[in-house]
Amino acid sequence: MASKTISVTEETYEMLKRLKLPNESFGDVLKKLIEEKLSSTLVDWVNSHELWEKLDEKELESIKMIEKRENTSFTITKVDNF
Repeated sequence: MASKTISVTEETYEMLKRLKLPNESFGDVLKKLIEEKLSSTLVDWVNSHELWEKLDEKELESIKMIEKRENTSFTITKVDNF
């Protein structure tokens, strides 16, 4: 796999180092943090726009798959249309 070199401050390096598990690379830590941020941002956005009830079954299943993969828990409520 190709790789790129990035620069971070000493403070950022130390933060990443504290989060890194023995079997992880710094790239693994960054990827996990980015995926967590994207997942939580999506859920926050959906919650703030009260969109859970507007999602179709396929969209709900996609979110459930992310939930399983990321080992997180979202509040998903399907409301029937009146």
